[in-house]
Amino acid sequence: MKKYGLISQIRRCVISIPSNIAEGSAKDSQKDFLRYLQISLGSSFELETQLLLCIDLDFLKIENTQTHLVTVERIQKRISSLIKYVRTQI
Repeated sequence: MKKYGLISQIRRCVISIPSNIAEGSAKDSQKDFLRYLQISLGSSFELETQLLLCIDLDFLKIENTQTHLVTVERIQKRISSLIKYVRTQI
């Protein structure tokens, strides 16, 4: 049961990251966009944590998950950079 709960949560995070960026980009102000970017960044850290938990609980092997963790870290850096840029526009 724990495994399926984590799978469901991982799916929600994966969907939440780009969805919040898209929704925020349609807002009228940069301040609103910034808020949605921060939510997206939070979801990416949540995803990273869940992947690490899957490794700790032996649901996934680190060798099979390392590529995903590197991708999540790259996404976090890109969102962080976008947040910094948007802050300069406020």
